[in-house]
Amino acid sequence: MKPNEIVKKAQDFEIIWDKGDRARWEGVSSQAGRSSLEQSWIYGEAVRDHYCMSIKRAVIRSDDRTLGIFQIFQKRFMGIATLSRLVRGPIWLDQQEEAMAAIANSFSLPRRNLLF
Repeated sequence: MKPNEIVKKAQDFEIIWDKGDRARWEGVSSQAGRSSLEQSWIYGEAVRDHYCMSIKRAVIRSDDRTLGIFQIFQKRFMGIATLSRLVRGPIWLDQQEEAMAAIANSFSLPRRNLLF
């Protein structure tokens, strides 16, 4: 599949931010089979509490189907920049390439923000 085809298909995907709860998150994570500790709900809570970071969680959906989930850790520096980290994610259930294109298209980076 060519990159422009992936972007075209990505328009059928939706990124839903901060609408899930812990039970749903853990359910999707267990359905995926393979996942990482860094994308677990409890890890996000620990990072939030220990490093004073905010957590943004998202669900990737298409046609009322959940394709994956991910959480981003964010830290604000001196009120002028935000550092955003996506670590070992997303957790995928289906259609990984197309969903990654949807994330790239929906996550805009305003000036002075970093994503790595």
